[in-house]
Amino acid sequence: MGGEGAAPAPRGIQVLAIAAPPRDRVETVVAGISRLVSVPCRVAEAPCALDLPRIPGREQLDADKLLTRLEACPRPDGSWVVGLCAEDIGHPIFTFFFGRARHHGGAAL
Repeated sequence: MGGEGAAPAPRGIQVLAIAAPPRDRVETVVAGISRLVSVPCRVAEAPCALDLPRIPGREQLDADKLLTRLEACPRPDGSWVVGLCAEDIGHPIFTFFFGRARHHGGAAL
């Protein structure tokens, strides 16, 4: 509750389409998020190059590596970045994730 170590509130949320989800689905997700938060939420182009790291031997994107890349992208306006993925994400140990984020990371997948 605003205590020591609390992350600053975002000034907005940028939703990035990763691995080409249909544009209408991305816009539906953004509209849903917009109804729930008090900051601007918009579809955005990736502010940096995002190659899609895959888990060897599986047809999944590596969630940890992709999240690290999202966190490294510049966010000049203080926005948080949410990557919306059209492909399955996973981890070398776990076969599926529903999403991935880090405390104070500024990005989510």
